Amino acid sequence: MSEKSKNIAWYSRGGHLDLFCRLNAKLSEENEIVGSFFVCHTSEEEQKIKDNYSQDPRNLGKYLHYKRKGFKIDEKRIEELAEEYNFIPLKRLLWSEISERNPSEETLIFNLVTHFEFWEDFLKNNNISSVFTEGPSILSTCVLWAVCNKLEIECISFGNWCIDGRLIFSKKWGCDIVGYEDTYNNLKLDQSSTDYKFSLDYLKKMQETPEKPKYTSINLVTGKKGRPTSSPFPKTPSLKKIISLKSKLQENRTNYYLNKSQRLRSYSSWFLKLSRITIHKFFSSYLERGLDLDKERYFMFPLHTLNEWQNYSQMGMKYPNVLNLIEEISSCIPLGYKLYVKEHPSFFPQKDNSFYKAIKKIRNVRLIHPDEDNFKLVKKSEGVITTASTMGWEAYLLGKLVFMLVDHWSQILPGVYKIKNPEELVKSLQNHKKLRVSNEQEKLEAVYALHQVSFKGALYPISRNMSEENINNLYNPVKAIIN
Repeated sequence: MSEKSKNIAWYSRGGHLDLFCRLNAKLSEENEIVGSFFVCHTSEEEQKIKDNYSQDPRNLGKYLHYKRKGFKIDEKRIEELAEEYNFIPLKRLLWSEISERNPSEETLIFNLVTHFEFWEDFLKNNNISSVFTEGPSILSTCVLWAVCNKLEIECISFGNWCIDGRLIFSKKWGCDIVGYEDTYNNLKLDQSSTDYKFSLDYLKKMQETPEKPKYTSINLVTGKKGRPTSSPFPKTPSLKKIISLKSKLQENRTNYYLNKSQRLRSYSSWFLKLSRITIHKFFSSYLERGLDLDKERYFMFPLHTLNEWQNYSQMGMKYPNVLNLIEEISSCIPLGYKLYVKEHPSFFPQKDNSFYKAIKKIRNVRLIHPDEDNFKLVKKSEGVITTASTMGWEAYLLGKLVFMLVDHWSQILPGVYKIKNPEELVKSLQNHKKLRVSNEQEKLEAVYALHQVSFKGALYPISRNMSEENINNLYNPVKAIIN
């Protein structure tokens, strides 16, 4: 194997920084890689990597700050980028940036051009063959994915969807699982294998006594029980930080996507959250509970949490414009049926009361409280309409129709119907009784293939993802995909 194929880059924001550093150390000890290269966001992360792992990372926050001085918009350069990367529109790389931050046009152009310069220089000069990062989400990872694809460099991310306690690799834009389609299409069941035994047990559990993934009921940082935002209070800054103008300027200069109003926003966000909790607990009647599910026929549509930047690459503009999407779906629901819109249990309540009020005004829609049992709702439904929610996978295992509105790894499965537009959806829903669902053998094969391409490991909680046990679990899969 050539030296180039042994140069690995690691790029992570805070949550997986230690995980990636420890994985790299394990690979280096076993002589699996020749060169290790790190990219981080902030001065704090840079210092942590230097002090704890003896690596010298590139600081993207600093790079952006120093490039901002004297920057002038070059329309020719934008046209060149559009031509060089014509396999994906430049504007699509910016969807999360636009929706979450709403920057000026000049800032958008600066950020886009500068990120391309950074990643092209970093990847080429270090002869990188594989990059481990999160999936396309914020602008930096979206541009990184695009540059890697152009340079034919592996851009690899971990995913934790589907089987709880097991991870997969993803390389494509959106929601894919490396190797799944080939494995599923060329499957040979071995009834004496651990894959087969696991698949039988998993399928039985999911159909009889299902459990939600553990990360939906714990704090994702600490691992303590409760909702992921069980500790909404922001940390009080130290007196030294408050009075030190230098430290404030340094933080704002080198931290990626931070500014001086961040702390004020964190306190105002906490107050808003507390107000919403009170309203929903004592005053709001928008979200329904205790419905008689035998009383009416309905289709399910699960809501997603807000501010998940990666959802823009998976769902596109359906994610920030979900109210419009619900109105569109409701207009496709057959006469005599309802659309049950189920709020997500994690981070509830994030959304404004005005959002729920608008949904309640739609005549054939019911808004379901997040604490209602997903599996009871799905079992009694006619099917699930979804934009990559895990409820689609759960519905598939329960033998329900799944109407997938975005590109998704599960769309190759029988009983999962990829829907491209409202015209397809309204026709499919009207004829839903003529559509076939997956049978037990097909479900078993789907799980069997998923178990074969996944591996034991954890991304959350962050307090445990860096454990020695977890590093050992991830070592062989990472080594295999590098080679």
